[in-house]
Amino acid sequence: MLDNILLAITVSFSFLIGAILYIFTREEIDPILKKYSNPTLTKMKHFGLVPVGFLGLILSLFTNHDWIIPVSLIIFLIGIIFGSFVLNHKENKIVLKYAGESIGIFLLYFFGIFILANLNLFI
Repeated sequence: MLDNILLAITVSFSFLIGAILYIFTREEIDPILKKYSNPTLTKMKHFGLVPVGFLGLILSLFTNHDWIIPVSLIIFLIGIIFGSFVLNHKENKIVLKYAGESIGIFLLYFFGIFILANLNLFI
């Protein structure tokens, strides 16, 4: 059980890694973002937290299966890509704020479903 919790915390830091990668590679990523940007979606940054919650939900559902390591690696890569391309802003503080919100939402969804799925372990 502790290994699943530590795995979820590790996977959640993929959003922070992606945000840091965006900060260091801003010049290369910004032309791609401008080419494929949608003005409506760029105004709705907090709408991007919904897929983050679903990623936490998916990881929590796979905790008791043999597929936990491949699923967590896929979610880790999706988190890095999400952090690099969705959590973009001109100021570094706001990028890190978005990354912190993503980590919090991911862990909130993960722990919510994880505790419900493993309720018999806590009683």
